[in-house]
Amino acid sequence: MTQAVDLKVGFSCNDNCVHCVVADKKSEPDLTLQEIQDVVEGYIREYSEISVVLTGGEVTYRYDYVDILRFLKSLKGNGSVRTVELQTNGRMLSDERLLSETVGVVDHYLVALPSGVAEVHAAVTSRPGSFAETTRALELLATTVDLPAI
Repeated sequence: MTQAVDLKVGFSCNDNCVHCVVADKKSEPDLTLQEIQDVVEGYIREYSEISVVLTGGEVTYRYDYVDILRFLKSLKGNGSVRTVELQTNGRMLSDERLLSETVGVVDHYLVALPSGVAEVHAAVTSRPGSFAETTRALELLATTVDLPAI
């Protein structure tokens, strides 16, 4: 049986949400790429096959996000990692280059959209323009990722 692993890679984020449950930890350092690799490999040694949920802070905001994905892709290739889920505010995925690195590695996306009204969304995230970035990412995902029929 595949073991689900919720991997909190750090607390850095490009939003400052009023409801953030980890706001008090934002000054703590993120896990390094090596620490992430060690944690994942430890779970694989223990369970043989895992599904990874990437969470943070904001995983896509990390400078080494693509390196994390490449590491997970290699493990998916050898069967150790079955699926990868990404919990994200989506803003960084509005960059088509970054999104293209993500597609093919990430199997499931959980994109936070606190409001369908731009001004409310910005008030929640404390970031003007965040609504446009998140909705652009959702549009790109909808046209890039093969979505299952409902």
